[in-house]
Amino acid sequence: MTSKVNALEKENSRKPLGIYIHVPFCESKCGYCGFYSHKGTLEDYEEYTEKAKLAIRELAIRGTFKVQWESKFCGEPMVQGDTKFYGEAMVQSDSFYVDSIFFGGGTPSILLPAQIESILKTIDDEFDVAENVEITLEANPGILTLDKLKSYKDMGINRLSLGVQSFNDDELKFIGRIHDSKTAKETFELCRKIGFENINLDLIFSLPGQEFEGWCKNLQQAAILGPEHLSVYGLQLEESTDFFRRFQEGEFSETTDEVDRKMYHWTCEFLRARGFEHYEISNWAKPGFECRHNLKYWNFQDYLGIGPSAASFVNGIRFSVGENWEITDVHNNDLKDSAGEFCFTALRISEGIDFEKFEDKIGVPFWSVYKNQRDEIQKLVSDGLVDVDSRGVRLTERGIDISNGIMAMFV
Repeated sequence: MTSKVNALEKENSRKPLGIYIHVPFCESKCGYCGFYSHKGTLEDYEEYTEKAKLAIRELAIRGTFKVQWESKFCGEPMVQGDTKFYGEAMVQSDSFYVDSIFFGGGTPSILLPAQIESILKTIDDEFDVAENVEITLEANPGILTLDKLKSYKDMGINRLSLGVQSFNDDELKFIGRIHDSKTAKETFELCRKIGFENINLDLIFSLPGQEFEGWCKNLQQAAILGPEHLSVYGLQLEESTDFFRRFQEGEFSETTDEVDRKMYHWTCEFLRARGFEHYEISNWAKPGFECRHNLKYWNFQDYLGIGPSAASFVNGIRFSVGENWEITDVHNNDLKDSAGEFCFTALRISEGIDFEKFEDKIGVPFWSVYKNQRDEIQKLVSDGLVDVDSRGVRLTERGIDISNGIMAMFV
């Protein structure tokens, strides 16, 4: 992949844009997974690739999202045949440069390397891409090969995110992963051999039946491998998943809040002692290895989603892609929407709500929007749940335990 733009030369004239590519295919569906994914065929992969490339071209060239006129937009519709569209120049590729590309899923590594490369080439053809672009590929240890990894390296992918989830074979089998712990370790070493220097490992704690000591062993094994980044999530029972059904039927119980929080706080302490910075509620990184793409979500920055179920936020407008590649759920943020979303996402990161950035993004001072919440925020300070100073508002480690409730007061 060729890079055409030096980000430093463009940062004052163009906005950075992240591009997320959702690949909705998996070998099998994990019991806990609530993301949109399904089993595909080679023909499905090729059809998906061509549709993804077409979507990238359409959005970049026309800068127009086809939205049924019945949506709550103002303006005159375009008419094409019997269909009315509302055209809004929201992307305008010459207003942005791309500094992050993220292949997520599903299992993006299920595609042929040539298919991934052709999507990257289309982005490179249609957008200005920063010289130091971060390109992440989520991958399943069970289907990575030496040839695939060499191809990824050659096409410019410089960050891998391995869905390990556990180093305990019984746990891996229980949650429906297709790899075992030996394969996960060997795959990591293979990635290193090929020359990947920025690797994330995904891990899940609070699995059914998992004891505190078992979780400690998982994290210790991850640390031994030496990744630059760790994404560590507590199990969430999503209603649409097989796990939720099994839980409802009494097949297993949830981990108690006491054990869950013990696991989480031990994780914080363990990784901090090994040089990881806890830069987001569920993410730890060695200095300089924070995920640039995911920081866009938490810093209220622009990102464009390609593929079924992918979400976008561009120039204050949110929209999604439906299962049939149609643009859906279009919403033009007002001040209240933007202020609430800024605060909700900012509280996930260690920096918290930065007053200066808030005013720069939202256009008004923080306290002019949340003056009625001053007493409530002060109560959180007194309870040791948030810190407030002249720079902003941020969660304490105790506050993280009830973060959703705190975040909700800003929405």
